[in-house]
Amino acid sequence: MSVETSLADTRVSWGAPAGTARRSLGVAGKAAGYGFLLLVTAAVLYPLCFTVSTALKSPVEYATNELGLVHHPTTANFSYLISEAQVGTGLRNSLIVALGAIVLLWICGSMAGFAVAKLRFRGRIAFFLVVLSSGLVPFQTIVAPIYAELHQFHLLDSYVGLILVYAALGMPITVFIFAAYFGGLPSSLIEAARLDGASTLGILTRVIVPMALPALAITGILNFVMVFNDLLTPLLVMQSPDKQLFVVGIAQALGRFQEPTQMAAGIVIGLVPLTVTFLFAQRYLIRGVTAGAVR
Repeated sequence: MSVETSLADTRVSWGAPAGTARRSLGVAGKAAGYGFLLLVTAAVLYPLCFTVSTALKSPVEYATNELGLVHHPTTANFSYLISEAQVGTGLRNSLIVALGAIVLLWICGSMAGFAVAKLRFRGRIAFFLVVLSSGLVPFQTIVAPIYAELHQFHLLDSYVGLILVYAALGMPITVFIFAAYFGGLPSSLIEAARLDGASTLGILTRVIVPMALPALAITGILNFVMVFNDLLTPLLVMQSPDKQLFVVGIAQALGRFQEPTQMAAGIVIGLVPLTVTFLFAQRYLIRGVTAGAVR
């Protein structure tokens, strides 16, 4: 009896330090993980906080307190930038072009994606590969042909010409996302709609597209960011100052203005539409990202 007790005590004495060590390592690992996440969060948030703080400073306060938080916030930088750099006009032009391109991409991209994913016709794979491979062509190599075509069709310095260019640039990724999403939908829905007498276009518009809100959100956000952040294309197409997009006006303002506070105000203004767009569509964006894992 004493021997069995001593063996049990020995096993307990050996196991206790090992279990304690494992728990200590687990706690240390979690602490290191949380510390790393805090560092990453600080690295991401600090530039944003610094930019907003700088935009709210006066030039005098920025000269005396460059890295610190703002003590006497002012909106003079925003007012000056909006009036001098035509920020309101640039934002309006960017929204017109972005929404026009997104609607056109939704219409054409959903049709092409549905045809590739659910219809069977000769050359379907070749068509899909051609569309995808067009996205690999660098934009700089087709600048001259695009300019020549827009000039030939009298579409230079027009919203329509710029919308068509952005629709062509965003078509590969849009078709790919729609095809991938539609391919995961059950074919029984299409067969049931055909039995009810629906046409192919009716099936797409009445059955498939209402179920594709995540794909619409993803393609909308990607193309909105592409249009809103692009500098070369509006410089190529647009010639009138009152038709230029927001990013062009900010780039020109950064060259004219010497105050860092005004530059920071322009950056903050540019972040607002992108942030609002993401917050509005984030639920559908997350659903679209996780859709493939749920099925």
